[in-house]
Amino acid sequence: MTTRYETIVVGVPTLTEEEFEEILTSLQSTIREGKGTVLKCEPWGKRKLAYRVQKFDEGYYALLFYESPPAVVHEVERRIRMNERLVKFLTVKVDWEERVARAAELKAQRKPRSGPPRPVDDMADAFDGGDMEGGRA
Repeated sequence: MTTRYETIVVGVPTLTEEEFEEILTSLQSTIREGKGTVLKCEPWGKRKLAYRVQKFDEGYYALLFYESPPAVVHEVERRIRMNERLVKFLTVKVDWEERVARAAELKAQRKPRSGPPRPVDDMADAFDGGDMEGGRA
């Protein structure tokens, strides 16, 4: 049985882009070796961290989206933990069918707006009655 997962990985900012790509390639091969399928790998580049992690304020981010048996996820996470050049990760099980069904249900519950939209008479109405400079009269 395969399930879909998303794993976000953060590498240390001292890596080069090539080194980070090698790490991602290694993680993808781990997924494939475990009979999983990599659906998408998105390197996001170097970004500021929300908070300091291991004395770093920045990190290289990447998103791995894949289908695999649960044992493969454990192996990917084990390899991430063993790699000192990766400082943070998060894996989430993704249930797309449930999300799509929930979105359709919410859309059906929304009430349509009554009547056609009101046209804007002049520019002053479009700016909430204020002047064009942005000040108030």
